[in-house]
Amino acid sequence: MKISAIIPAYNVEKYINRSINSALNQTYKPFEIIVIDDGSSDNTAKLVKDYENDVRYIFQANQGSSSARNLGIEKAKGDWIAFLDSDDEWIETHLENFVKTHKLYPEIKWYGAPYRMLDQESKKEAFKIKKSHLNQLDKHVVFDDYMMAFPPRAYLSSPTMIIHKSVFEEVGYFDITKKTAVDLDMWFRIGLEFVKIGYTYKEGAIVYRRKFSLTANKIWNPTKAIKRFEDCENMAKELGPNYVIRVEPRIMYWVINLMKDCIRRHDIKTLKEIKEKYYSRLIIKYKAILLFTAHFAFLLNIIKKIKNN
Repeated sequence: MKISAIIPAYNVEKYINRSINSALNQTYKPFEIIVIDDGSSDNTAKLVKDYENDVRYIFQANQGSSSARNLGIEKAKGDWIAFLDSDDEWIETHLENFVKTHKLYPEIKWYGAPYRMLDQESKKEAFKIKKSHLNQLDKHVVFDDYMMAFPPRAYLSSPTMIIHKSVFEEVGYFDITKKTAVDLDMWFRIGLEFVKIGYTYKEGAIVYRRKFSLTANKIWNPTKAIKRFEDCENMAKELGPNYVIRVEPRIMYWVINLMKDCIRRHDIKTLKEIKEKYYSRLIIKYKAILLFTAHFAFLLNIIKKIKNN
């Protein structure tokens, strides 16, 4: 199998070697490694070029990581596209596990795996996957519907996604007009058309959380999140009622996660909006939580004031 590793890079001289080396050290070697330099002004270019023939280096004026990924897909000579962020690294068996999964389920056109999240400075684990999930380490599976492949069933992250190049020809590339949740939009669009997704319970990548990274410093914008939920539902509605039914579990998974974030942040306004828009679609447990927060919002406000003093 010809797998093209795509690494978008922007001013990552501190981390790019770690990322490239993890691709080179795979037990199943990638067909090629492509680094798309998105207009770096530091030493990134020199570090990548030092790999000479082992890595293809492509430069573009700064347009963002989505544009860099799209260029990598276009330039790739392999049949499969494997994404890796320039400040993360693959676990050495990542591509091998994908190949094993594909041999068992040759019909799949895309694949994902769980990941390990570490703090960049301390190297301590910043995110833990449930033990019940990791107890299935030897399993290579296929989910019959991506829309059901979310925690605790599956833990997917961009640096573990491997997708057949033909998929992008059908559903399109990353949306460069979006500033947030670009990956979620891409996977959702793929999931609408390519229902099955391969998966292994073995971790495929180490994702590093950096203090000043975009991921670690996301701006709280629940309005934008709800708009994303609505956009995804509208995509499904355009395709027909069966698609609407299919996407419901994933939409509600997102809604419940937003609800939990709102409670942690004491965001009563958004909780009321969630209650107005999604209450009838929630299971009893979350209906009760919404009713409680609506009737006892003053308690959350008191807690918030205490924390701020």
